[in-house]
Amino acid sequence: MSDISSAHYPSLFEALRLLPGIAPRQERDRLGRAKYQAARSPGHTVDFSGVQLTLTQLQELFIYDQQRRPRVSRAGAALLLFLFEEGAFPSIDGRKVEGNPEVLGQYSKGLASVVAFNGRRGLHRIG
Repeated sequence: MSDISSAHYPSLFEALRLLPGIAPRQERDRLGRAKYQAARSPGHTVDFSGVQLTLTQLQELFIYDQQRRPRVSRAGAALLLFLFEEGAFPSIDGRKVEGNPEVLGQYSKGLASVVAFNGRRGLHRIG
C-alpha cells in the first residue's frame, strides 16, 4: 500500500518513540509480526496483547513511502494511542523512557498537519 502523501507521515518507529516507557524497536517488530499473522488468519484478525486487531487497522501503521519504510497515518496514530491506553505495550522495567503522546494525539486528530522529527533535536510540530 502506498500513498503519495506518506512522506508527511511519521515513521512507525518515530510514532512509537512518542509513547513513554516502551521499547519502540521491539514494539515495531511485534506490530509487524501481528500484521503478518492477521494477513494469514481466516478472519484477518489477530490478538495483540489481549486486544483484537484487524488487518485493516494494522495496515494504517504500515503505509510505505518510496523507500519502503513504514509510516503511520492519522488513523494509525489513534490506534497506537488506543493500544498504549489498553496496556498492549509492555513497559520497560527500571528505565523511564520519555515520550510525548500529546503530539501523537494531536496528529491523530488532524490538529498537527505535519509532524517532523529530528533525531538529535527531538520533536517539532509544524502546522
